[in-house]
Amino acid sequence: MPDLLPTWKDRCTRICWKNGAKRFKKKNKKNFFEMFTKEERSKFPYWFAHWCAYNMTALVLKNWKFKYLFHDFEKPWLRLFLPYPKVQQWHRNHNKHHIEYWLKHNKADWDGMVIDWECSRYTKESQPLDAFGQFKVEYGKLEKMVSPVRLQDFKVNIEKSLLKMGLMKRNDIAPEFSLKEMIKEVESND
Repeated sequence: MPDLLPTWKDRCTRICWKNGAKRFKKKNKKNFFEMFTKEERSKFPYWFAHWCAYNMTALVLKNWKFKYLFHDFEKPWLRLFLPYPKVQQWHRNHNKHHIEYWLKHNKADWDGMVIDWECSRYTKESQPLDAFGQFKVEYGKLEKMVSPVRLQDFKVNIEKSLLKMGLMKRNDIAPEFSLKEMIKEVESND
């Protein structure tokens, strides 16, 4: 049976470039997509731009999967009958590529999370950071919210994804704590 993955990748790329180029004009040399403000993010053009940016980023990082064709697929449909803040909250609580899902269910799509962070800088004015920069921001927020063991789990999994996609160098990784050191640190804080 022939490998269907390359043909799906090609189709996805053609759809993004062909349809995306009509709506999203080249604003400058660095950014193909139009940047959206927070107010504009509740509309279909933002969702489509983000969907294109997400899939193209996954393709460029050589980490594209068939399931990425359905990235944030429910958002425009939910938006038909719910206000955007409720759609956004529902989406974050029910999709594995968001930290909120990981906090509740202790499972995550780490690669999807990294791709989402990386592509956000192409469509959101309020998020100019790349995936590594966003990781540092999220890590700082989580330090106050979760146990050191869960924080270490988050750090290790995100760093694996960043390394796999070439968004981080090995020398950027902080030395690992052993489990004994983490337990000792937790006990000393109590």
